[in-house]
Amino acid sequence: QEIEELKGSSDFFGMNHYLSLLVTSGTPEPNPSIYRDAGVTFPGFKLYPEGLRHLLNLIKTKYGNPPVFIAESGWVDSSEFNDTIRVEYYHNYLEQVLLAIHEDGCNVIGYTAWSLMDNFEWNKAYSVKFGLWHV
Repeated sequence: QEIEELKGSSDFFGMNHYLSLLVTSGTPEPNPSIYRDAGVTFPGFKLYPEGLRHLLNLIKTKYGNPPVFIAESGWVDSSEFNDTIRVEYYHNYLEQVLLAIHEDGCNVIGYTAWSLMDNFEWNKAYSVKFGLWHV
């Protein structure tokens, strides 16, 4: 009964998105493994901006196109000042958000970068950079 009362009662759909993982069908092998037992193969991290657009369209289709706020999104870079990978990340991912809005009709109402400034990460100190402002 409570589930039915809660349906459609949210003001927006909040989410974080950093990257999409590409998985493929795994090959059964005799030795147990968390990856093989799941039946998939994980080839590693790869930037795939289209994954965010696919996710926004999935939310649109599955949940009736609610207002979506991307509360945190970004990419870490360990370089000091020449962080071209992160610049490329934001360019490509924001481009996909715009395509989802203007071509697919997704109801995206906001996007926030991972962090304004680099900060002290508990297990990496200041060695990883994900802020828009270098510290």
